[in-house]
Amino acid sequence: MKKKLLLKIQKTEVFKRGWRKREKESFVIQSTKETDLMKHVNFNKTTDGAEMKALEKQIDEKRKLDIPKKKNQLSADRQNLVALKETLRNAVVGFTKTKAGEINKIIRDILEKQKLVESLSVQSFNDGVLKTVGIPEWKSLIFAAKELHDAEAEADDDKEPEHCILCHQKHTKESKALFKKYWEFLESKAEGELAQLKRAKTSLIEDLRDKKSVFPKFLATDAGVKILHEEDFKYLAGLRVNYAGLKDVLDDWSAKIGKLEEVSNEDVPTIDLMPIDTLISAKKVEEEKLVDPAGDIAKLTAQLNALQHKKKATAVKDAALEYLTFIRWSAKAAGVNFGGIKATTTKKRTESFLVGVALNYKGVFNQELAKLGCDFNLKMNTSGDQGNTVKEYRLDFAEDYTPSEILSEGEQNACSLADFLTEAQLDKSNCGIIFDDPVTSLDHDRKDLIAKRLVEESSLRQVVVFTHDLMFMSQMVKHSERNGITPVAHWIRKVNGVPGCVEENSSPKLTSLNSLKKDCDEALKGFESLGAKDQERALGSAFDYLRSACEALIEEKIFGKTIQRYEDHIRVQNMEEAVFDQPLALRVASLHGRISEYIPGHNRSEMQRESLPSLDNYKMIRKEFNELEADINKKRTEVLEAKGARRSNNVSQKVGW
Repeated sequence: MKKKLLLKIQKTEVFKRGWRKREKESFVIQSTKETDLMKHVNFNKTTDGAEMKALEKQIDEKRKLDIPKKKNQLSADRQNLVALKETLRNAVVGFTKTKAGEINKIIRDILEKQKLVESLSVQSFNDGVLKTVGIPEWKSLIFAAKELHDAEAEADDDKEPEHCILCHQKHTKESKALFKKYWEFLESKAEGELAQLKRAKTSLIEDLRDKKSVFPKFLATDAGVKILHEEDFKYLAGLRVNYAGLKDVLDDWSAKIGKLEEVSNEDVPTIDLMPIDTLISAKKVEEEKLVDPAGDIAKLTAQLNALQHKKKATAVKDAALEYLTFIRWSAKAAGVNFGGIKATTTKKRTESFLVGVALNYKGVFNQELAKLGCDFNLKMNTSGDQGNTVKEYRLDFAEDYTPSEILSEGEQNACSLADFLTEAQLDKSNCGIIFDDPVTSLDHDRKDLIAKRLVEESSLRQVVVFTHDLMFMSQMVKHSERNGITPVAHWIRKVNGVPGCVEENSSPKLTSLNSLKKDCDEALKGFESLGAKDQERALGSAFDYLRSACEALIEEKIFGKTIQRYEDHIRVQNMEEAVFDQPLALRVASLHGRISEYIPGHNRSEMQRESLPSLDNYKMIRKEFNELEADINKKRTEVLEAKGARRSNNVSQKVGW
């Protein structure tokens, strides 16, 4: 009967298909020969046992290789080395002989222009004769004299005037020199060019200053530096010396440019970055050589499973042979026509079932229907068939129709589940039950009822549920927590093309407050024994879980589960349990923001990497979180007490609330 009911749960089919399946299985067993069975039940403790140990060792060794992790690490190392090389290369750029020549040309041009500007400056005309040299009127007079001079020359066939255009006196050698100097003063662009050269000099100094601000510091916490320290410490030491010398050159050039002194690249140390390229290439080759052993592990695991099955089959060899003999005898007995004996037996079995089981069965079945929201007034009828008792259900308001013609597929599934749970209750020998997607075609409310019922059943016996429905899974976790039952969830997925791989305790994360706090503690287990990088990862993971716990505080405690992310409706009545307290809400928001600064969600700057989060930081934040949760619980207790008082006074017992 269990087999029939289990099939009914899975496929909602009539009992006959279950019987056909049983007959098919019986035929397969009958056709099994003892010689064929003996080939699979000859486990040898010495040879097969040794092979099992060898396979287990090989599998363990291949798993310890952790090739994906090593590949990721090698890829990260290459990226960090490329970044370090780029930083080192940028520091070297700008100290070449060509660059020094460009700088020196600017310095020489500045000195040259300064002399020219000084010789043609306004002050060079100040010989003490006039007291207004340099004023706008003086400059206007010179410009006007130049224009008049050019007009006079043009009028006289471009001949240079022999007389002063102002005083009409014949030009002397000195006066001609003075006017020539005036015209050079007017035509000179030296002042503008000098200003432009000085801006170029200032830009050079600023570039050197910027280069100094990002100059390689070779910090021990820098990923690329750590790799060089581990791979080629001597080369790293040489780089530190060379870049210290390069930094002195940088300071020297900055000072000399400021004083308009020429620079030289003779003191620039020779820096070879090729070893970094060699190391990057070596790590790429090493990464390409690594082969993921997942395929080998799958093959070895299959061999190990075959031996384990062989061992178990061998342990029950005698029982299997005895069962084969019994099946063959049963097949022969089934061919005998007992006529009236079989009919009498069927009648007596049916009578016995009605007297000893049916009444109790109906009571338990109706209870199960009510728990699953399926009170459809189903009536159970019994009949005899080939010496067995068969149950049949009908709707009391539609006896001429089968339930499958009236009820939806989801309702039929729920009724079948109630029938199955009834048998499980009545058979005290059942120590465990297994379900495969028991909520197919069901609405959210009935899913929740079934989740609650299965959790209730798990307090009596082991309950195993296979499901693709994450919401149903979340509902089971919810009811488990309410009943103080610890659920265990595993993830079954395809790995490297191999289906059915089980990963223990690795199901999609269910963000309940209690589980998140537990994850925080788990992340820091054995913290003191970890290396620096693993400690950083562990702290990052702990802070990440703690930030999620802050969000769970809002969902579970402050909002009182009014809105839950895995449900598509709002529990309006839960608003009565919400904590309306702005200071507490602001504390949660503040704590969430500060935790966000600790998680490795962004690429940290050099300054941040010098002061990474510590275990003390985590302890301080966790203590603040615990205090905040305690305050919210205290406030929530007050809210629940107020709710109870309202309920006792029927204040909130309103239609539609």
